[in-house]
Amino acid sequence: MRKGSWLGTAALTLAATATAWQLAGCQNLIKNLIPPQRIPFTFGTEQDPGIDIPVEAGVPQTQPLSISYEPANVQVGRGSFEIDPAEVVFTPADNGGGKGTAAFQDGANTIVITASIGGPDDLQTVCESGEQYPPFTLTLDENNQPVSIDPTSVTLTANTIALLNSGDFTICLELNSTISGTVTINSVVFTVGL
Repeated sequence: MRKGSWLGTAALTLAATATAWQLAGCQNLIKNLIPPQRIPFTFGTEQDPGIDIPVEAGVPQTQPLSISYEPANVQVGRGSFEIDPAEVVFTPADNGGGKGTAAFQDGANTIVITASIGGPDDLQTVCESGEQYPPFTLTLDENNQPVSIDPTSVTLTANTIALLNSGDFTICLELNSTISGTVTINSVVFTVGL
């Protein structure tokens, strides 16, 4: 190989590597400049906000829902899912009497919420076969109102991110409560970024 040709190949290789590093740097710069966005998916209507899910102490209750929205012009690359305790209201059965009061005497009442997410055609099966997000344990205070949730958020999988990018998906909320009553969930939140 001649010296000139070797130098030319080396120069092209260095230029290509530098360009790749610059592009990667630009992508990271863009990701850092554009912070993740919180997108609440609100249930119900303005006149009747939230979705009411009746629960009986110790008996799991499921609620499948279809969600459709206009996705952004950019593709989501990462994100998380959360249920904000401020967006949940609990109304005890019989004004908190019976099982609810007895259960609270042994410790805080809780509502365990598991979210399963599936494709737009999976409404009938999303509760059984959707991609599950860990049980969120919602702790209620002495007045049976939500005060905290654990975990506060979970990272989205690639499958869920693809569904968010499509604009159509189903979600199933499974609730298991230590107290009977009605759980009203106003919204769930996806925090997404590039």
